Amino acid sequence: MALSIDGNNHNINNEDPKVKMVKPHKNGIELPFCGICCDFKPSWEMFETLKCGHNFCRFCMHEYVASCLKSNIIIVPCPDSKCKVKHGGMKCGMFMSLNKNEREKEDLMVMNFAKAKRWRRCSKCRIYVEKNEGCSYISCRFG
Repeated sequence: MALSIDGNNHNINNEDPKVKMVKPHKNGIELPFCGICCDFKPSWEMFETLKCGHNFCRFCMHEYVASCLKSNIIIVPCPDSKCKVKHGGMKCGMFMSLNKNEREKEDLMVMNFAKAKRWRRCSKCRIYVEKNEGCSYISCRFG
């Protein structure tokens, strides 16, 4: 998405989703655009840690993540529906063996983090579990 301003005329181009919309500020500072609330925000209000490069404001990301968690989506994908998935560092066969809801970049990052932390997944609900004390018995909260 791109915004061009020519005098009083404004033109929005939706062709390239990777292009960040910026609005000139009166001090010459460019303001990034949040693709969720469709508003220009100061850079300190932006959540910019997505590996895919998509930017959203902190408030919208907070609401988006909370909504995902309320819907029992524990591995939160990028909010941009056109975000492309890459599986760098993983062989295609292994990537294809994953469930479709485990193939997003963020899912792969969580899997690598969980592997490094030696977390295990419940065989029923697939939620990660960290054993830090006690016996090896795991009881699934979903039955």
